[in-house]
Amino acid sequence: MKVELFEHCFGSGANVDGVDVAETDKELFDPEAQKEARRKIISELTKNMDNIPAYYWTELAEMAVRDNPEFELNEEENYNEVCEQCGNWNSTTVYINTKKEEND
Repeated sequence: MKVELFEHCFGSGANVDGVDVAETDKELFDPEAQKEARRKIISELTKNMDNIPAYYWTELAEMAVRDNPEFELNEEENYNEVCEQCGNWNSTTVYINTKKEEND
């Protein structure tokens, strides 16, 4: 597998075996080839998960739930409040997996 990470005047991106994993214009890529390239990236993440820096795990968790039809935003448990010590905002956003398991 060959991974190319690039930056240019249109932004950043990544190619996996020559397939742009971030392209959204369906006229510019083969959707099945892009899906397979994305699977390769996910596979490498799972093989390398013990070496992924802690600061990426929050982003990975957000990617897993945001815009995922199996998760709903739980408004009752979300909160935003000001820290009494420093004055900065503290917030928590809660998502709940609403998909019924086959055995439920």
